[in-house]
Amino acid sequence: STYPSGHYVQILGPVGDLDTEIQALLVQHAVHAHPFSEPALACLPDVRDVSVDVLAACDTTKRPHIPLTNGIFHWHVPPDEIDARLDLRSTHRVFSVDPPGCQDIDDAMSISRLPNGHLQLGVHIADVGYFVSPDSALDLEAQNRATTVYLVDRRYDMLPVLLSGDLCSIHCGRDRLAFSVFWELDPATLEIVPTATTFAKSILHSAAAMTYYQADRLMDGLAADDPAAVNSVGTGTAGQAIAAALQPALREDLLMLREIGRALYRKRAASGAVDLSSGGELKFSKVPDDVLDADGDDGGRGSGGGLTVTTKAALEIHSTIAELMILANSTVAERLVAAFPQSAMLRRHVPPSGNRFDQLVALASSQGLVLDTSTNMTLQRSLDAVQVDDDTMALLKSMATRAMSEAEYICASEATGHRLRFGHYGLGLEFYTHFTSPIRRYADIVVHRQLQATLLETYPRPPTTRPLISTFLKRGPQAALPASRVPSVLSMHADTLALVVNNGDDANSTDWSTSTTTSSTRTSAPGLSLHDDDKNAVAMLATDRLVPLSQHMNRQNRHAKRVSRACNDLFLALYFKSHVSSVHAAVVTSVKQNGLLVYLPQFDVRAPVYLKDRDGDVHLHTAMVPRAWRPALRPAKYAFAALSDMAMLPSATLALAPDSSRLSIIAPDGHTTVTTFVPLQEIQVHVSCDFSSASVRVPQLRLLLVAPHKGRKDSESSAKAAVLLEHDKGDVAELTTAVNSLTLESRRQPVTPPPSSLYQRILNSRTLLIAPTLDPPGGGGRGGTTTKPKQVQKPTAAVQRDKKAMGRIVFGGFEPVVDKKFNRLMTAHYQGRSAELEAAMTIERSAIGGVIGDTKHFEADARRRSDKLMSERRHDRINKRNKAAAT
Repeated sequence: STYPSGHYVQILGPVGDLDTEIQALLVQHAVHAHPFSEPALACLPDVRDVSVDVLAACDTTKRPHIPLTNGIFHWHVPPDEIDARLDLRSTHRVFSVDPPGCQDIDDAMSISRLPNGHLQLGVHIADVGYFVSPDSALDLEAQNRATTVYLVDRRYDMLPVLLSGDLCSIHCGRDRLAFSVFWELDPATLEIVPTATTFAKSILHSAAAMTYYQADRLMDGLAADDPAAVNSVGTGTAGQAIAAALQPALREDLLMLREIGRALYRKRAASGAVDLSSGGELKFSKVPDDVLDADGDDGGRGSGGGLTVTTKAALEIHSTIAELMILANSTVAERLVAAFPQSAMLRRHVPPSGNRFDQLVALASSQGLVLDTSTNMTLQRSLDAVQVDDDTMALLKSMATRAMSEAEYICASEATGHRLRFGHYGLGLEFYTHFTSPIRRYADIVVHRQLQATLLETYPRPPTTRPLISTFLKRGPQAALPASRVPSVLSMHADTLALVVNNGDDANSTDWSTSTTTSSTRTSAPGLSLHDDDKNAVAMLATDRLVPLSQHMNRQNRHAKRVSRACNDLFLALYFKSHVSSVHAAVVTSVKQNGLLVYLPQFDVRAPVYLKDRDGDVHLHTAMVPRAWRPALRPAKYAFAALSDMAMLPSATLALAPDSSRLSIIAPDGHTTVTTFVPLQEIQVHVSCDFSSASVRVPQLRLLLVAPHKGRKDSESSAKAAVLLEHDKGDVAELTTAVNSLTLESRRQPVTPPPSSLYQRILNSRTLLIAPTLDPPGGGGRGGTTTKPKQVQKPTAAVQRDKKAMGRIVFGGFEPVVDKKFNRLMTAHYQGRSAELEAAMTIERSAIGGVIGDTKHFEADARRRSDKLMSERRHDRINKRNKAAAT
């Protein structure tokens, strides 16, 4: 039904407010942003009294910044836990490398020399499992969230801040619990000694919590901290100043890790790893905190005027740290598969199936580029062999990434049969899992528990009875609460959680004690013993529970990725809302009958560039028009009028080649070619926001062609300076003035005969006061623009609207006499309404209208996507038939 039934749930806030729009994205993508429940907080260790509201908030913008490592939380590693672990505090120089300001540091590394001359590489991961007991309320809530959600200006934690930001995080200068993996390497070849890999629960003391920038400076022979930069990093985050005496040793360690990372990548590349990284990520700064006004006129509030977009620099230290984490994950995966061949939690990336690479291959072959996509190894070699510029390579890698299937969590029992069903296509590995980020991924917690169970000896579990965290919850020490005590925040996935809460059948669980592995990998820290709680944890992770658990985590990860992309689109729209003269390089991906499809590598955005409006008239930038045809130019219409230098060229046409290999603009004489576009051609486009659609809260991007070639990369240059072609600046300025004058002259001329009726006069007076909303060039309401008259300053006093009864007619100052008692009573009723009642009714009407509008929008979007897919397939079939007929 077009009007489905529903019921009111909650009010998110005013439309256009940034926080409200982000909350709407969370609801739309089914992301949990509720505060942590009271039973979950009751499972935390005992610390000094802290506001429960602060610890319960999972949204980083809803809680004040807490210097978590300055002693406010008085917690120390128990002495018996120190005795039961491998103590690395005085024997290993451990350090971490993360983005600036990172608070949840869950991985660190070390490199040292063994007595036999070999190198010992260590990767140390935060031991979250020590604080999160199986089946506890905290464990169930973490499982329900499944992942930390990262948005542009905020983060929604999977674990309370006490754990994610302090007790579990590997902060500099603090004793922390970890799960460590050690490899022994031959210093001459940097090959891993296959019989010397060890796993151990450890305690460490981080020497430095560096940023990627600090580590890169150290490897370049510079001081870690830039003396010209102001260090504004908060306490307890990555990026603190590093002591000068420590920097030489850290530099030596980083240089050795860089060589190891290079060797690891060469080995993976030989096995078929595919590197599809196409540059740095987008970084938004100076986030606006007001509103996003739908009509683009908000007086500067929330318009994105203070928002800047930069690209994070791609440094080699990024790939070095990534290779170490990949090594740790793959090593743990091999251990789990050997111990639990039916219940190991793995990360799988299946090869693309069918014709998913056909569009990429066709695009490359249209310009003489050969891509072999038969295997991951041939794909990588093909990408390495093609000679193209950086923007085109970014397009090819982006298309290859989109053609691939999505990586997913699986239980090993789901991948029976060929061993490739376990593998990771993109990384070129036979076995892979997630082990290195337990603070932000629940799958890593599961893997930690399974890895712990594979050890012959392990450390004793801490007591499950934990004191409460503040005087607000004065119930005394208690065990983790059962599922019946968990509040409704967990009820939405009750079926999935029930599989984890119920005790498993021992007959169906894997017999971990008899698992066979090599003697080399069954070593651990001496003096440790297996505890009954660990056996229960393993029994809980039976196959019949891991399968639905993996499916739940896949869903939550998918939701987190989608809401992150939607948030990036929102902030990108905010950026282009204020940067109205933004010109950027784009690469043509395909040519259509009415324009182009392009890719903006700087923003990883795909969008159409229309050349023809809905009336069939061709629009061009004035500088692109040959001199002979400039007198024929007419003012731009519809969406093209958003850029002053655009003009309509009457009688011009677009000619699409039969095989869709090129699109030509033909001059009015019918045979002169103005310009031609082909796939992979680089052009210049003007990017702005489209505010024409009142039903779309987040404005869509609108791209207009500026030049049919790649110009200078100046995102803030104006369109006039970016497109000169073969013309000089004087000609462009003269032509622009002529077109503007023509526009003014055309506005003075009457378009329609004088109205002959009062009704027509009223309609005409309305059109003079209200700016017309224009449709997109290709039809529809999402791609056009709104032509608005000059803004008039709004009065300071709010205009009070007269309250009239239903059916009353008011024309100017005239009102008919109310002579009926019913109408008089109705008028009095309406006039007697309070402001609160009017506001409540307005909210109710807006909610009903919003549901209907959203439903229509979603249906239109789905129909548009389906039509687009069918059209592309139809064109592909036509092209294939044409090619077959030609041969």
